[in-house]
Amino acid sequence: MRLCGIDPMDHGALAIMDTSDGNRMQITDMPTVKTKGNRFEVDVPALWDIIMEGRIDKVYIEKMQAMAKGGNANFKRGGYLYMFRAIFTAAKISFVEVPPKEWQKKFGIKGIKGDPDATKEQSYLVASRLFPLQDFKTERGRTLDGRSDAALITEFGRAMELGNGK
Repeated sequence: MRLCGIDPMDHGALAIMDTSDGNRMQITDMPTVKTKGNRFEVDVPALWDIIMEGRIDKVYIEKMQAMAKGGNANFKRGGYLYMFRAIFTAAKISFVEVPPKEWQKKFGIKGIKGDPDATKEQSYLVASRLFPLQDFKTERGRTLDGRSDAALITEFGRAMELGNGK
């Protein structure tokens, strides 16, 4: 089975894993296009190509929801939520939306009040230990973007599919 884990939004990523070889995965930064100023949006045709070329059987995607002080970001989140649902439906790929706290709990990742990057840092450390041969740095050299989260969401999905979840 080919699973895909997705950390959605502009700085997210996709990780595709063949469950017969759970130690290897292909990780791709979320394809984006630059809009006004320094803003980015998901490049939908490029995302479609990645998903179709990946021959994916099932997707586990981090569940998106409105944030208390989200403003424009909430509007974008809502648009992305339905964009992803439409893509998976059109591609006839089943998908599971996983709340962040659910997949993070499986790996012992906890938020720290006042530190918005704490879960990203922990995610990077856990993913690096689980997949030591995988490169989690983006093209810009960042490690706190979505690659680690996408990898762990994929691993969470693999555990669920094998009956080892929760």
